[in-house]
Amino acid sequence: MTTDTTTARTIASLQDGDRFTFQPELTGVCTLVVYGDGTRHYRGAYGQTHPLAGSDESQAVYNVQTEAEATAAYNARLEAERAAERVRASAFYVTMQAVAKALGKGWKAEKQTGEDSDRWCRVYLNGPQGEKVWATAGYYHQNKGRTTISGILERSQDVRAKFSDITVAQDKTAERIAGDITRRLLPDYRVALAESVERKTKADAYAEKTKATMWALVKATKKHSGRTGHDSRVWSTIADMVAQGEEVTFERLRMSLPVALEVLKVLSKHATKGD
Repeated sequence: MTTDTTTARTIASLQDGDRFTFQPELTGVCTLVVYGDGTRHYRGAYGQTHPLAGSDESQAVYNVQTEAEATAAYNARLEAERAAERVRASAFYVTMQAVAKALGKGWKAEKQTGEDSDRWCRVYLNGPQGEKVWATAGYYHQNKGRTTISGILERSQDVRAKFSDITVAQDKTAERIAGDITRRLLPDYRVALAESVERKTKADAYAEKTKATMWALVKATKKHSGRTGHDSRVWSTIADMVAQGEEVTFERLRMSLPVALEVLKVLSKHATKGD
């Protein structure tokens, strides 16, 4: 059966596996399904199967295609869309390279790679002071027709309340886009980035201290089956502990009263005022 996109046909003329729409516009594509007992059904666009009564067979349908034709048409349409996305992403990258140059010495443009990268149409602008700015004019983004630009912090969990995304018209020159970035984004973003870098440095140092403390506890309880698991925890037959930087929290500690009194004496001797 050949593709018929202009003339209405009836369901009765369709064969098992043929695809069709109930309107001339190519929306809500259905598939005719003939079961082994000869009963005829159609599968809707969302996968539901509906039986056909005798009177339904005379209903007009459009865009009739065999499964092979439908697959070929879909693949051709998909390839055309991807080709257009590649062209758009390539042109956008060229523009962002010019923007990087206009931003000044040390700025470089880096194209995003990976699955759907052309559709996202995203480019990173890496600065000389550790700045990482992203720009997108992608298919998925809500600000269609405009380029959205923002900054990336050192830690993803840091709140971006101190700076906001900016958008610029896609027909602006590279120099004007660079000017918008310099004036509207970078001042607040650089403050937020410096704070994020400081927090990450402190977090990394804390993590290293926690790791060292954890392994010191494992070593100290080796004769008592000391072992580590996750979340900086250490288990042994005499106590369960959690390493927190250079401090230790005991979660399970059982001993006789005389031993407990000796432990309390040691703790009292090392406790600081106000603890």
